[in-house]
Amino acid sequence: MSIKKLFRSSGILIKILLVLFLVVGCIAIKFLFFSHHNTKYDVPVILSMKDLGYNESIVKEKWLKSYKNCEFYNLRIGNTEDLSLDDYEFLHVGIFNVYDSTETYDLLVHEMKTIKKNEKEWLLNSNNYKNEIDIEKEFFKLDEKEWGVDKAYSLYDYNNYPDNKYYRNYIFLMKDSKAVIIEFRISFKINQSRINVLKTVIDADVFNK
Repeated sequence: MSIKKLFRSSGILIKILLVLFLVVGCIAIKFLFFSHHNTKYDVPVILSMKDLGYNESIVKEKWLKSYKNCEFYNLRIGNTEDLSLDDYEFLHVGIFNVYDSTETYDLLVHEMKTIKKNEKEWLLNSNNYKNEIDIEKEFFKLDEKEWGVDKAYSLYDYNNYPDNKYYRNYIFLMKDSKAVIIEFRISFKINQSRINVLKTVIDADVFNK
């Protein structure tokens, strides 16, 4: 075999090994964090749409699941039962409590990349987006002091949406062993009073009930 063919073959082999490494890594993360144990439905409601200025607040779902390496609290609330109304708004809050706090950021990044992939595929009308996602370049950095956390990002700048955008926005927060993901419609306005309410969810004591 010539030297050129040897290098070409080696390059292909390295690419195959890298792809396998990425696939195995993703599977390992999912298995590590999401081996399911049990679900609790008798959990507190830590946030209300009334706290955010609405007249009504409807709890759509609430539960807490325990996994091998973390617990996950899930809450979905809305301001009305009628999803067809123009003024319908909802908030979907997920809080991870990671047993090993050194792994919290890895879990948050995994969730952020999953959401970014969904956004890219929706915008491109494709289900096969495989490009590498750069957290620092492809998410909007929020003021960590304002949010009272160690890490804070959003999918879009909620004060300045681009013309070409997904129909949802997300806020991602991390503090110590907890990671929070807040999902909402782009029509949901974020102001200082709402930030003051939303930033408290990361400190909610839902895992010792």
